[in-house]
Amino acid sequence: MPIAMSGRTRRKWIVPLLVLVLAIAGAAVWFLRPPGATRPPIRNVVIISIDTCRADYLGCYNPDRPLTPNIDKVAREGILFENVISPVPLTLPAHSSMMTGTIPPTHGVQANGTFRLSPANLTLAEILSANGFATGAVVSTFVLDSQFGLDQGFDTYHDEFETAGNKSSDAALHAERGGGETTRIAVDWLDRNKDSKFFLFLHYYDPHEEYEPPEPYASRYADNPYAGEIAYADELIGRFLDRLKALGLDESTLVIVTSDHGEMLGEHGEETHQFFIYQSAIRVPLIFRLPGGTAPVRVAEPAGLIDIVPTVCGLLGLKRPANVQGVDLSAAFEEGGAALSDRALYCESFTPTTLGANPLRAVVERRYKFIQTTRAELYDIIEDPGESVNLVLEKSRLARDLQDRLRRILKDSLLVGGDAGLGLSAQDRARLASLGYVGGTMEPRLEFDPGRDDPKDVIGFHEDYLKATALIRAGEYDAARTQLEALQAQRPDYQIVYGKLGEVAVAQGRLDDAVIDFERALELDPQDTNSHAQLAVVLTAQGKLEPAMEHAKIALKNDPNCITALIVAGDILNAQHNFDEAEAYYEGVLKVDPRNTDGLSRLGSLLQKQNRHARAVELYRKSLEILPDQAEIMNNLSWIASTSSNAALRNPAKALKLAQQACSMTGFETAPHLDTLAAAYAATGDFKKAVEWQEKAIELAVAAGRTGPAQQWKRQLEIYRQGRPLVP
Repeated sequence: MPIAMSGRTRRKWIVPLLVLVLAIAGAAVWFLRPPGATRPPIRNVVIISIDTCRADYLGCYNPDRPLTPNIDKVAREGILFENVISPVPLTLPAHSSMMTGTIPPTHGVQANGTFRLSPANLTLAEILSANGFATGAVVSTFVLDSQFGLDQGFDTYHDEFETAGNKSSDAALHAERGGGETTRIAVDWLDRNKDSKFFLFLHYYDPHEEYEPPEPYASRYADNPYAGEIAYADELIGRFLDRLKALGLDESTLVIVTSDHGEMLGEHGEETHQFFIYQSAIRVPLIFRLPGGTAPVRVAEPAGLIDIVPTVCGLLGLKRPANVQGVDLSAAFEEGGAALSDRALYCESFTPTTLGANPLRAVVERRYKFIQTTRAELYDIIEDPGESVNLVLEKSRLARDLQDRLRRILKDSLLVGGDAGLGLSAQDRARLASLGYVGGTMEPRLEFDPGRDDPKDVIGFHEDYLKATALIRAGEYDAARTQLEALQAQRPDYQIVYGKLGEVAVAQGRLDDAVIDFERALELDPQDTNSHAQLAVVLTAQGKLEPAMEHAKIALKNDPNCITALIVAGDILNAQHNFDEAEAYYEGVLKVDPRNTDGLSRLGSLLQKQNRHARAVELYRKSLEILPDQAEIMNNLSWIASTSSNAALRNPAKALKLAQQACSMTGFETAPHLDTLAAAYAATGDFKKAVEWQEKAIELAVAAGRTGPAQQWKRQLEIYRQGRPLVP
């Protein structure tokens, strides 16, 4: 039954109702406003990069996979580019393109681990920092460690990983960071910088192999854990965006969601990425959400990661760098907006050159992709997204035209500056290997040679080699050796197989075999820095110091920054009591990598022997900050805190705690650690315990035939029995 109202009553209700309706309508117009309409200015910029994310695994690109509600919401309020090309299926080179707006032949970074982005390149972070933006980055893989140069222009660059949440099978490698920790750090950074205009680069690594999503995604996607990783990354992105909104920053922030490359998932014979440049590996998402959101727009024309820098510059009204090869995409942000210029997008892979095969170079122009290699390929990527029908003969004229465009791109791509041949430590090479990246000598300037193998013919060998390296990481050395020997039989001239056989031999304690393997590797490539350095390590372990030093010197001549060779040279000189020269080599390690724990611990130990305790303690503490679970470093710190004559360093209580930790980590079965524990108890005045543990240390030393330490410790035992601590 309708309620009767007087005119005055009706007016009383109608006015607020009209206001409410108008407000709702206004909100709807605001939410659905086209990008070109008046909108809040861009005060902040956030780029979210999901490593190894195929575009077709996001719901907004493929409704059959509703994995990503948070990213899909960004797409509903933004501009989605449907056909986006990464220039290379590798993390560091692709992100270098993302941050410079240039392709690898220009910025010079064409592989992970052995290249560094040169300061000659201008990054988006540098541009925005120069224009008053606070700049921060949170990266989730060692591949983007600051030593590789992507930190240029960032005020803060979070590349130090906690052990907790580390997906690596060997947490000590610290090769990657779990997405939960990444999000926590990013939110903390956001909270600290909310009052400044800022640029934040947020990088998630979770979809990268190994695919190990947490619950409930592990169970929900048990048959496709890669999909589970992407669903989990989407949840984390949602948490970050919720915080952005809670702080009121969504109305002033440009949000860009993208990826560095995709994942082959078995297509064309490749399980992961880095080798081929088919669409599954190089087609990535790219979504722009302007402040406050817009009506959804989808753009079908090709775009690239190199377009991010010029687009951000255009939206902010900043001058783009002169050498940028991308274009400003904002002209296409409106439905029916200006079409993108007729263009060809470049991509490459030089991973096949590690097998002596031709590189892969390609151009994508609208619907066609031309791949130059031994047997050229041409695909209609719209009609044939799986790239199964090679049209190079059927459309030979088009193939020639695209080949000409490829030549022009390469001719016009003047190298800005690339630092190649970085010398990594054995630990850093292990980090890269733990992430599934191959080693080997890549030839990034290699020209096309019709006489070289076609990459399609060596993909099986590549995959078998990756399986062998996975077996090494898993500690299954016998199986790895069998696999490597089978590869050796297939390609006796493939140098890196001998290097891996050498690594396996070292791990199994077969040092004589390791020498043979590394020497064979050097026969195939006499200038291979890594084989020289590793051979120096093995010869040092065998006590053959002179030949070891020769190989270390050759490695350093080839690469003065080779950390392994610097360490070996320092160790040899240290053993020969040439402490000044040894110190110089260890300092050289820290000059290359100030966070190298091998260099920190060795230099600390050398200084401790010389009673230069203050600097030794400083180095030890820094080493423990980087890698907390180092029993030997704890032991050394405890000894100094127990016995130093420096009152500022002597701390019996702390010494005892450190000694107990070190002994606990080694099961109270390491004689030198028990010796330190005894000294720590004596320093605290507990001589009964000091005697007890010193006797245990002597017992272990005698059983091991270490008569020298046993005699020294017997003298210390008498001191403790007299109720006196050790003093200098």
